[in-house]
Amino acid sequence: MRRTTLNGTYILIRRLDTNAIVYQIDTKYSPDVYFLNTTLVFFVTSPPWILGVTYYIEMPQGVATADIYCGLENGGLYGKMF
Repeated sequence: MRRTTLNGTYILIRRLDTNAIVYQIDTKYSPDVYFLNTTLVFFVTSPPWILGVTYYIEMPQGVATADIYCGLENGGLYGKMF
């Protein structure tokens, strides 16, 4: 897996109760995103967390590119997956 070549690809952190985006990370340009073999690691700097609130992560299509299969973009993870 490696950094995407697509613009507008973000890891989104949303509030569970409102679905509002509280944090986003640009996977094409952010220095807080790392690709280590088949693992994507990201850091949240200055997190806006509120005690007692539950959050979830969305990784829309294209946040990463596979090194195999001619550079296929990932299919994405959407919604509240538990």
